Amino acid sequence: MNACYVSNDEGHLSPVYPVKIEFNEQIEWIQTTSPRSDLNEDSASNIIVFDFFTHCCINCIHSIEDLRQVESHIRSLDKTKPVEGNIQCGFKLLSIHSPKFTTEKQTESIRSSVQRMKMDHTEVLNDPETVLWRQLGIYCWPTVLVFGPNINPNNSGPNLLFVLTGEGHKEFLQVAVEVAMDFFQRNITEEQVEKYKASLERKGELKAKVCKGEDVVDSDKGSMLRFPGKVSVFGDLICISDSGNNRIVISDLAGEILHIIGGPEGGYEDGDFAVSRFYNPQGIAFKDADVIFVADTGNHAVRQVSLVDKKVTTLVQPEKLVPEHNTKLKSPWDLSFYSPNVLLVAAAGTHQIFGYFFESTTLFNKPHDQNTFDLVAGSGREENRNNMYLLKSSFAQPSGITSVGSEVERVVYLADSESSSIRTITPQGRVMALVGGNRDPQNLFTYGDEDGVSYDVKLQHPMGVCAAGIGKVFIADTYNHKVKMINVETKHCSTLIGDGTAGNKLGIFVGNVKPKRLGLAHPSSTNIGKSSPLALLNEPAGISIDAKNEYIYIADTNNHSIKVGHLQEQIVSELLLKLPQPGKGQSPPKSSTGETFDQQFTLEINKSVRNFTLTLILNKIPNSFEGGSWKVICPVLSPKPSLAGSLVRDDTTTTSLTVHTEELPFVPWMRELYILLTVLYCQDNACHRRDLKLLVNFALKKEPLLQVGTEENFIIDFTPAEETFGG
Repeated sequence: MNACYVSNDEGHLSPVYPVKIEFNEQIEWIQTTSPRSDLNEDSASNIIVFDFFTHCCINCIHSIEDLRQVESHIRSLDKTKPVEGNIQCGFKLLSIHSPKFTTEKQTESIRSSVQRMKMDHTEVLNDPETVLWRQLGIYCWPTVLVFGPNINPNNSGPNLLFVLTGEGHKEFLQVAVEVAMDFFQRNITEEQVEKYKASLERKGELKAKVCKGEDVVDSDKGSMLRFPGKVSVFGDLICISDSGNNRIVISDLAGEILHIIGGPEGGYEDGDFAVSRFYNPQGIAFKDADVIFVADTGNHAVRQVSLVDKKVTTLVQPEKLVPEHNTKLKSPWDLSFYSPNVLLVAAAGTHQIFGYFFESTTLFNKPHDQNTFDLVAGSGREENRNNMYLLKSSFAQPSGITSVGSEVERVVYLADSESSSIRTITPQGRVMALVGGNRDPQNLFTYGDEDGVSYDVKLQHPMGVCAAGIGKVFIADTYNHKVKMINVETKHCSTLIGDGTAGNKLGIFVGNVKPKRLGLAHPSSTNIGKSSPLALLNEPAGISIDAKNEYIYIADTNNHSIKVGHLQEQIVSELLLKLPQPGKGQSPPKSSTGETFDQQFTLEINKSVRNFTLTLILNKIPNSFEGGSWKVICPVLSPKPSLAGSLVRDDTTTTSLTVHTEELPFVPWMRELYILLTVLYCQDNACHRRDLKLLVNFALKKEPLLQVGTEENFIIDFTPAEETFGG
């Protein structure tokens, strides 16, 4: 410590590098129990660590994990009282968010990321205009500053001890902080600290802002998911990386949950579904209907899931070393089968593409032995460098990967997040640009939100990619809150879903100019925004397409949900997950959300049906019927009524009436809809109103061998209970 402190005339430690730090109105406390405008009091008796991070950065994510372990280590140290009269040196960790991307400046985005990364070990500050970054001369992410105590009232502020850039400093920090705390406990007295604090100028009101609001997860209490990162569909199975719950969820097309694997606590454990553990799992790849592979991102491993044996094993060990190329697997973020024998791994942590080879195989003119893990592409430098030689190309945090085409014309598409581009690996093994990014391979700051062609396209940290054959690619443009489509031949990229603002709305595609059976008209150019029926997403990170190229499944990460884009109807619905229900008793029927209904109906329907209509017959209406209304709500399409109308009796002599609805779209995950009836009538010198709720469940029939129609009409014959209308 001699280089950082000198003894003053009184023999006390005097700092050599004190730093005056103030949190002004441009800086916001995101997570703290004690918001404050400076660190003068804290600096009297604490080691203070600053972690400058941005939540998109994979190196920052690694550093956050290291600091979590450092904080846990320091907290576990023996707190034996130091020398009588001396201080008990404390430890404070402040993570300062200094954004790279525009979306990262927004408070809600940071709050979501703090919860997604479970940063409960640290206080968090948002510095959207990088005030502290510039004041302290920071130049890269992540940067860690370590400050020691300062009890000099004439030169206040924490005293700088170390500056560490990049990741990988966990062991040094654990030792350095522990040694420093012991040193200060032996050299600073409580009397000195109290004298210093008494001399400080007392501030008035708090200058820094304090973030207020509900927990972003609790704001969607109905969801079973927490920050789902990826989704994959295979036949009748939907597999979801429930990343925030550290588990894998598998459902059928109706959303009925078949398996929950791992969770909720993170860990690394093979075994049965109930005992196995993942840590922030992301990408998923089906080998077939019985075997799934998972990018176990937080464990730096690739796991294998057998749905037959109901067991989890490890395919690629954590941080698997590839000695020939002096690299190892870190933060695998997505997976894709190039062929039945080759599994590609997009490793965001090392900016490379790896492969696991189940059989002896030649890939891009290089032979690989059976059951080996090897590097396929990428130098390891974080760049946007295209090249005809795979190992001379460079990537920038590849977070999405998909493979399409015939065996001889197979093409790989990559979401290269930090370069904000979509790139390809051709069948010949050449890495090329598709859309977005910059021609300069070292420019990773060309981003935005612009449709167009090739390099004119501007994206913002895309994380998901899927393809409908070689010619059409869909991407999750994550920080623009959009889904976009690319015509591979023309390199034209256009927006399908979202208007660029974060939201959670079901509705229509941007280009849908026709009302699509939802009671929704497309907004005019002056009405695109929060009041429009456009579907809105919030940082979608994963995307998958079904085998028939009819639906795109979207991991709507910050909305804790799976959305589905209907490519034909150009609407967005929601996949509502449901646990298997126990045997039915005599209690009133309930919806999947627990709401009670008056009567329940079950309709059997073929998966091939695309549209349906309802005919409702309401029996035993009162003789004094005065009218009423009806509404149909399809939760997967919209929380608001999709259709509505009036109850009218054409013939006053009849005791029933009939309602014919307009056409509604059907999807296999539409498990239920609600019919709400309001009946008005007069009786016993008074006017009455009765509200009735009908629950309609859908049951999928097995497909017949012969082709079936795509439209169907259902008749619901409803007779209310005798006491409904007062006898």
